[in-house]
Amino acid sequence: MGSPLSPVLANLYMEHLEENALRTAPLPPRLWLRYVDDTFVIWSHGQDELQRFHEHLNGQHPNIKFTIEHEKENKLAFLDVHVTRSETRLCTGVYRKPTHTYRYIPFHSHHHQRTITGVLRCMCNRAHQICDSTSEKPELQHLQRVFQANGFPEDLVKKTLSRRPTFLTPPPSEPASEDPPKTMCLPYIQGLSEKLERVCTSLGVKAVFKPVRTLRQILMQVKTRIPEERKRGVVYEVPCKECHQTYIGETKRTLKVRLSEHKQAVKRGDPKNGIAVHAHESSHMIDWDGARVRRSGMIGYWQRRTTEAIHIKLSEKTMNLDGGLQLSTVWNPVLNPP
Repeated sequence: MGSPLSPVLANLYMEHLEENALRTAPLPPRLWLRYVDDTFVIWSHGQDELQRFHEHLNGQHPNIKFTIEHEKENKLAFLDVHVTRSETRLCTGVYRKPTHTYRYIPFHSHHHQRTITGVLRCMCNRAHQICDSTSEKPELQHLQRVFQANGFPEDLVKKTLSRRPTFLTPPPSEPASEDPPKTMCLPYIQGLSEKLERVCTSLGVKAVFKPVRTLRQILMQVKTRIPEERKRGVVYEVPCKECHQTYIGETKRTLKVRLSEHKQAVKRGDPKNGIAVHAHESSHMIDWDGARVRRSGMIGYWQRRTTEAIHIKLSEKTMNLDGGLQLSTVWNPVLNPP
């Protein structure tokens, strides 16, 4: 589960299973359609034979069991298609669960305009693909009401719904190029990203944008949070209890191990350790419990040293005996903002 290969392997095995099941079935179904593990079946041999066919399917493998949902009032849902059986044909429309809230991405949400309008185009294309001639117009009218309720301008909704479906239009042929197109993925910042996109386009670079933070990142913690003192590859800060000075350091090990070394240096009065020098010269107590990680997950040595030097220069008062790594002048706009 979770692997990109899982759906492919599941589909391959289900194809093998259904071939054996249909070949050996006493009575075959009139129609058998399958998408991964969901099937749409038309059965014309009666209820008793359907029960036997169901048992035959569930006998193919001990760990794979099929369940049955019968039509109600000549209607049945298959994936997102609502199928209605008439006397002469099957009518199709869009199916929505009873719990559907009709809430889509609000028009004024913090997303690129292409993303927002893409949701409307996607729903419009789905309506054209799924609905037959009798249900297409009501579905488009429904989409117009729903998207206007989500803040979309009326003119934009009507214009999008009246367009020719994009899946019917073949993509434009592009001339073969030796160099693959350059793409830059950036976090989306409203007002700024649109300007960056125009600059990238003029330079022959395609800009794509992603949310700075998603609801999944806010609401879900898939992994157990690692305590600060157990994180590796960190830039850390150790404050003084009696003044405003702090010590900025970096280590590829955990903060807990590095703090124990600083404590030993203070006991020894190590003249090469900034915390020890400050503690002995000022007779101040060090706030070991107030030590915190400023940046973590930095495996590279120069990345940690550069980050440490930036934090030292941005701090007003430090116990450090030097300013750390000598930074390039390209950092001046960050270190000395106007």
